[in-house]
Amino acid sequence: MKSEIKIVIPGPPVAWQRTGGSGNRRFKKPQTRAYEELIAWHARIAMGWRTPFTGPLEMVITSYFPFQKSWSKKKLEAAKSGTMRPTVKPDWDNIGKVTDALNGIVWEDDKQVVDGRVIKYYDRGPRLEIVVRPAFIPGTEVLVMTGDRKP
Repeated sequence: MKSEIKIVIPGPPVAWQRTGGSGNRRFKKPQTRAYEELIAWHARIAMGWRTPFTGPLEMVITSYFPFQKSWSKKKLEAAKSGTMRPTVKPDWDNIGKVTDALNGIVWEDDKQVVDGRVIKYYDRGPRLEIVVRPAFIPGTEVLVMTGDRKP
């Protein structure tokens, strides 16, 4: 079974925008299309020669937003320590929509994601990190004990 993979997309997270058009004529906005292509490119690099995952998957998306130059020292320290978290756009659900860019590369289809999470932090290096691994299936766990146990 394949282990987890980690995909890192440098730069500030970009909001996944709604499609434009009307009726049956829909299109992706240029910014969304460009970001989707960037994510797919980094995903191909992370996957290497591996084939897409099959079966149920877990996914954690961690988005790191840049510090703002206009912040006070107090606010900057709070952001660095993690006591102040981003409550800014893009919304967590729009960040999570990046899954479409991974179809056919990391997995066959994003419907395979049965457990997902989006986390937002501040960091000096803005980026998006996506970790994908096979999902935990109850009843398949194995207890592994390490080290010496003294009575």
